Amino acid sequence: MKEIKELLEHEHHEHERLEKKRLQLLSETKAGQEAYFKRHEKSLRARGDVFRKERRKFLDFMGRTGISGGLLKAFPAIAGVVAARQSYAQTDAKRAVFCYINSGAPNGYWLPTGVTEMNEVTQHYAGVAEICHFREIDAMVEGHARATQALGARGYGQPTADALASPVLSANTPFSQIFVGSEVAGADISSLGKPKADPQVALKDYFSPGGGDNGGPDMSYLKVYQAQQRALESIKSKLSAEERERLNEHAAAFEKIEKRITQLMSDGAIKPEECAPDLPSASEYIASGAGGDQTKMVEHGKAQADLIIAGLKCGLTNVGTLQLGSEQGHWKTYGIDHYGGFNDTSHGSVHAGRLIAEQNDKPISFIECHRYLSQVPVYLIEQLMTQYGPDGKLLIDTTVFAQVTCMGNGMDHSTPNSPFLLATRMPGFKRGFSATNQAQNNNGGTYDFNETVLRGLGIGADFESTNTLGLLES
Repeated sequence: MKEIKELLEHEHHEHERLEKKRLQLLSETKAGQEAYFKRHEKSLRARGDVFRKERRKFLDFMGRTGISGGLLKAFPAIAGVVAARQSYAQTDAKRAVFCYINSGAPNGYWLPTGVTEMNEVTQHYAGVAEICHFREIDAMVEGHARATQALGARGYGQPTADALASPVLSANTPFSQIFVGSEVAGADISSLGKPKADPQVALKDYFSPGGGDNGGPDMSYLKVYQAQQRALESIKSKLSAEERERLNEHAAAFEKIEKRITQLMSDGAIKPEECAPDLPSASEYIASGAGGDQTKMVEHGKAQADLIIAGLKCGLTNVGTLQLGSEQGHWKTYGIDHYGGFNDTSHGSVHAGRLIAEQNDKPISFIECHRYLSQVPVYLIEQLMTQYGPDGKLLIDTTVFAQVTCMGNGMDHSTPNSPFLLATRMPGFKRGFSATNQAQNNNGGTYDFNETVLRGLGIGADFESTNTLGLLES
């Protein structure tokens, strides 16, 4: 009995200790959120003014359609049609693509010295370097403590850059953003949550007729559809044949049309399934063997990149985020020489680093591992430079590409010399090539980079950062 009593007392004390710790964490998170909103009250109000202005413009547009406000309010699918008209009418869309790579880069092997002089890790950027700004900055948070600082979150529970950009840039698109990833088990990089890690699931969710969750279209709105159809009959004289056909096609998932409705042109409708990219079969980016399945990170990452590009091209969204690996670096390279025989994960290759002594302790495993992965962001930039958006402009002229990471030199988890990159031809940002190390003397960090991207996109806020890292036109 004594032993049982002591055990119960121990369990009680342990429970009290854990409860105190839980309450402390909740208190710290709440305090951090309150401090953030207090500090950014003016900027949040400014963003609210933008939303209200867009809402007034939208309601004015609705009024000019000749459809009553009561009918639009009662039947959101009809509102979705005219909303799509208004969305497509906009010609000044701005877009953003964020790409995360884990564990930084080895010191001295990432930053180029000229537009035709790439470094060992950045060799693959040679073909796109003419529009790239390479920056070595301070990652600010040491080690694996918090991955969201890579996208500019200043603390737990505070929004990342993609979360701030999405509601503004994608205010009138069916999706606020496309968020996908490869080997993402680990800390979240975005305050929006987890990315879709299976390209086939992401394809279905973003590009299937009627949308729907991973299990397929939601059939629970069939009865509501019957009422929608009756309402549609009352306004069919105001709709084109294509618009009526579009609504009828999605009868079994009418509620979700409001989220998935694609932009409509005067001479026809752009359907999400017609925007869908042709993805390779899973065997092309997943290798099966005796040791279990292995993700081919480059092939898998490119398949996810194709989904983002397709979404931007047809106007499903104006924001895309691609997470390549997590801060723990569980992934392996595939189809290369495995850096002199080293055959471990990204995390292992980073920390093993100096594998070949006869090369003067060059961190060959780290170099080749991240040179391998850099093919994916290069592929994204190439697609932005060659593909057109729904406004008829090359995507690179209306899109900011931002490559971010969670630390500087992953070998020791230090924060200086953290590799970040910006590529765009959007007005307001500097054009051409540049490469500087601004981490020295505390002259620039991840918050400066992300807030500069948002500032250049015209997202109003009173940002704490004043250092634009030389990325904006004066």
